[in-house]
Order: sequence, then structure tokens, then C-alpha cells
Amino acid sequence: MEEQMKKRGVPPLLRGLLFLLLLAGIAAVLLAVLSGMDAGSLGKTGLSELLERAGKAFEEEMPSQQAIVALSAEEPLPAMSVQGENLVLCSNGELRCLDSEGLERWIKPVQLQTPFVTADGRDVLYADLTGGTYGVVRDGAAFFEKTGEERIFNASMSRDYILLLLKSADSGYSAVLEGLSREGAPVFKSFLTEYTPFLVRQNPDSGQDSVILSGISATRLEAGAVVEFLAPDMTRLGGVSAEDDLYPVILQMNDGTTCLAGEKSLRLVDRDLAVVGEYRPEGDDITAAVLLDGTYPVVAVLDGKRFETTRQEKTWVRMLNRDGTLLRESVQDGRVIRMLSGPGCIALQMETRVVFLNADGSELLSFDARNSVQDVVLTEKGIAYVMADSQVTTLRLKVRKKFLGIF
Repeated sequence: MEEQMKKRGVPPLLRGLLFLLLLAGIAAVLLAVLSGMDAGSLGKTGLSELLERAGKAFEEEMPSQQAIVALSAEEPLPAMSVQGENLVLCSNGELRCLDSEGLERWIKPVQLQTPFVTADGRDVLYADLTGGTYGVVRDGAAFFEKTGEERIFNASMSRDYILLLLKSADSGYSAVLEGLSREGAPVFKSFLTEYTPFLVRQNPDSGQDSVILSGISATRLEAGAVVEFLAPDMTRLGGVSAEDDLYPVILQMNDGTTCLAGEKSLRLVDRDLAVVGEYRPEGDDITAAVLLDGTYPVVAVLDGKRFETTRQEKTWVRMLNRDGTLLRESVQDGRVIRMLSGPGCIALQMETRVVFLNADGSELLSFDARNSVQDVVLTEKGIAYVMADSQVTTLRLKVRKKFLGIF
């Protein structure tokens, strides 16, 4: 065809346009086949609709639920995290990354007693929570590994730092906070005495770049919560305390507000560290908390009165405004142990099932395990990995996606 056009003197630009039209026609036919359309309907369908149908057809061919990893009943359960859309498993002897089909992407031998793993961008951070070993795998290759004399009991990774909470070898300190660059170079070290921290977080992308420590007061006769905000140079900026609660969940909203979630209350602290809102379910307990799309706090509240009178567990799932007032609520049978946030949805982990809810509180998907659910992780594009029944199962949530990222 091209040779005939050359002989007839067709300009090169026009030849190129005709060639592109030919390719577009072939692509349209292929898309029609993928979407299950007949040839007669092809001309009546717009490109955007055709692409959407083909994308849906492709998604429907993918299994919505698939067991990808078998776990040994004789070995301790591995720790789980996600890197992008991939699953990362950290056991006593190895760290490995798998895609959603269970195909291995990379593997690294490790020697850990109590495995911990988390991921951010190119890096996967692993640590031994009963020892002093920690390291980073970058782009699937071992980047560095270190072993210190002090025992690690909590770790996290932010855009800027690797953060470690260490058991101090000196009896005069309750703990040591150590910050390293993402390349493993020491940046700061702070020795703590007034309280015992159990959690460290930082999320500068939220607009609040403070390092946040949550811990237990060591100076009072009764245990109380202490949350401390530190500048990256370890200057103390301020803090929040509570005599009747602890704050094991720290959530940072997109506007720089920090949510402190405990059993008795959820408190909201702005960038200036002023308390701007609070939610307190009188007589009931908060069992889990999460942010929906980085904007709305969501709490799981166990109905204490019903449990005391009937021994039946019922949980209220309540979405809150930025000042802690109620926006909407739904109810679930059972106790919610943990909540996670996904794209436009939240996951509720219970003893033997995982329920996924849309933003309006309606049910998106429910996964029932034969025994207990040990862990759940969610990706940004709506893939859930559920550890239960001696295996890890992939769940593909029906989240609306743009086909090829352009429509």
C-alpha cells in the first residue's frame, strides 16, 4: 500500500496520517473484541465508551479473589507490607516481594527474630523488633544493612527519614529516638526520660513535618498518654497529654491536622498544636481509627451497652467532620479490630472476616475466613492482600480506574 502511494505521488504527511488511521481502525476492532461487541455496534460506539468497555472486560477476566501464597503452620507468620501494587513478606529467614498473581519479583535472605517491614517509594525497610538489625532494599536490591547494640522496638519510614525507637542501654533513659537519612546516614539522636514512647511517625507531605512520638507517662502513678511533637533538629515544639487514655494510632490529614486516636477519644490537633476538635463516645470504646482519603476521620466504636447486656458485639462505623462531630454512620455485627484506608474505601478487619466499605458506608465487598484473619494490607489502586487460613489471598476491589491512565 505504501509503495502504491509513493508511485502515485502522495505526500509523506498524508501517507503518515493514513497509516495512523489504519492503526486506529485495527485498535478499534481489537477493543471491540475485548469488550464483547459485534461488528455492527462498532460504528455506533464512541472511543471513550469503547475504551471503558474494554477495560471492564479486561478486569472481569482477572480473578477477583486468588490465593497466591501458602503459609507454613509450623513457622511464625511473616510481617506484611505493600510496595506500589506488590506484596512484601518478611519472615525470620527471608524478605520477598510478589506481584498480585503471586509471581516473585525479588528475594533477600535475612536473619530476624521478630520481623518488621514497611515500604515507601523505592525503599523497603526491614527490622528485627527483638534485636538491633535493620536494613533497606532499594529497587529490589540490597542497599544497606546495619546491626546496633540497642534493641529496636518500633520503626517507621517517612519521605525524609528512617525512624527507630531503641531500648536504651543506659538505665537513666526510657528510650532513644534515632533518625537516619534514607541512605542510612545518622541524622539525629535523642535520649528520652520523661515518658516511654511506643510509636514514632512523620509525614511531611501532610504539611506537618514534625516527628511525632506517642507514649506512656512515666512520672504519674496512673498510666496516661503523652504525645510529643519534635522539630527535625529535635527541638520540642509542644505536646498533648491525657490521664485516662493512650494514643496508639497517629493519623495525619492532608491539611496538616493530626488525629490522635485512643480507646476513649479521638482528638484533632492543628499545625500550631492546638486541639481543634474531639470525639468522645461516652460509655463505648473506640477499637480502631483511620482516615478516608486523607480527609475524614473514621472510628470504629464498640457498642458497650449491648455487649454488657447480651454479650453480642456490634460496632458503629462513624465518619467524622474535621472538628470531631458526626458526619454519617453505619453498623456492623462483630468487633472491628483494625481499619485501613484504600482508594475511596475503608477495610474493616474483624476476627474471621474483612469488610470493605464505600465512602458512603455501603458494603463494597466481604471476605470470610474459615479461621482468624491475621493481617490485611491495601494498595493505592485497590488491591487487598489478606492473611488468613494459612495463606495470603489477593482481592481486587471494584475501584473505577481510568483506562490506560488517560480516559
